Amino acid sequence: MINKNNINTAEYLYLADQPGDSPSSYSKSGIKVTITTDSKIRNVPISTENTDYNTLMEWVADGNTITDNDPN
Repeated sequence: MINKNNINTAEYLYLADQPGDSPSSYSKSGIKVTITTDSKIRNVPISTENTDYNTLMEWVADGNTITDNDPN
């Protein structure tokens, strides 16, 4: 479980909807989160049913930003 006080960075992940798709048709597939306490990367699904996602949204509400390197 992610602790919002230990989040270092967060970045949206993108995947092709279909194999061979161009980057213009990629969609968000999750969020890559780096934790300060262990430098490990966690992939968090974009789902309000996921507790790590909800913690990440609290982190954003506190004024932090999820980096969005949208390939579209």
